[in-house]
Amino acid sequence: MENLEKQIAEILQQRRADAFERAARDYETAKRDEVFARLDFDTRELTLKTSFVRSQGKPDEAGEKKLARLEKQRDAWLKERGLSIHPVFTCPVCKDTGFNEDGTRCECAKKLLDELIKTRSRGTLPPFTFEQNDIDSFDCRQRETLNKAYALYKKFAEDFPDTPVKSLIISGEVGSGKTCLMAAVGNALADRGFTVLFTTAFMFNKKLLEYHVSDLQTKANILDEFLDADMLMIDDLGTEQIYKNVTLEYMYDIFDSRFAQGKSVMITTNLESDEISDRYGERIFSRLFNKRYCSYKRLMGDDLRLAGSKKATDD
Repeated sequence: MENLEKQIAEILQQRRADAFERAARDYETAKRDEVFARLDFDTRELTLKTSFVRSQGKPDEAGEKKLARLEKQRDAWLKERGLSIHPVFTCPVCKDTGFNEDGTRCECAKKLLDELIKTRSRGTLPPFTFEQNDIDSFDCRQRETLNKAYALYKKFAEDFPDTPVKSLIISGEVGSGKTCLMAAVGNALADRGFTVLFTTAFMFNKKLLEYHVSDLQTKANILDEFLDADMLMIDDLGTEQIYKNVTLEYMYDIFDSRFAQGKSVMITTNLESDEISDRYGERIFSRLFNKRYCSYKRLMGDDLRLAGSKKATDD
């Protein structure tokens, strides 16, 4: 999984560099004009004089007023020609640093994170939609169960986020159709503009370990993508290694935080409900299977990747 924080930092750094480069280029262009050159020289010279006088505790009111007039004339000259000798940042609030003066994350960085997650949703989600559901063409035992599940989860995707269901767990054997069903939900939500973070249990666990071993400054935003996405999807839960003091602790924190905020989690797993309880413990189990907001489906049947198509058989 790519480090979104690194991407954001690189984008913001480039924005700042571009702003300073444009300002330097505009200044070089402006200096070629004699009118601007004189205004700029007079402005800079008077700035030094008034600053020195002010530092001595003797403000020069006449000088300050003259300086203001010169700056206004210089800025007007620049504006008429579409130039700026000061960096014009994409975000004037944080000046493209990504952080406010009090150290909190700027709204521009949050928006950028959402945009990157949306882009990644398309990049990581399996390309399967509700419209591609052709389970009726397969000769398999779970046809009726899957059709009901598709109808149920299509309704969920249409109602999202105004639905009481926040924890969606699809359990089933290998090839039972779990991941395709999850992908259909994810792509439907992405089509509606929601941020969907799709990951495997292995990669999710890897990110938890990265967070655990990072220093305080580095770990600050590592897990933000799992907390901020409108929908978090984890495929194949139960296949990952359990790291002591890492997996269960941080997994619980993420689930607990998301449910507390009314955000959704969707999981596919080969494990049955009692096996999930045994493997992850009562705290995580109670969060995932809370009757107030949990939808649990167990898909029993054939491996669809091996099951024959009725259409092919008829042909």
